[in-house]
Amino acid sequence: MVLVKDAIKHLKQYKLTDHVAVAIWQAEDVMEHAKNGRDMDVTKEEAEEIIDQMDRNQDCEYGITWQTIDNYLDELEEKREREKMDRVA
Repeated sequence: MVLVKDAIKHLKQYKLTDHVAVAIWQAEDVMEHAKNGRDMDVTKEEAEEIIDQMDRNQDCEYGITWQTIDNYLDELEEKREREKMDRVA
């Protein structure tokens, strides 16, 4: 899990005059996109897990985009469906 304090620690290795590109995504971005873009409710814990997965698995070729979040939301829906089927069985 990457927390703001971890990001700050990482950024401290740079000089204040260095040029960098930084994108910050947070659980609220995932939750809002799920709700507004997909009419899907996502808990804060689920959104934080998606954020953690995005951070661990990000690919410098593609970066992190709304499509990335959609892909993880697709996986979450599939997981929920499997869990639902397991409960029924």
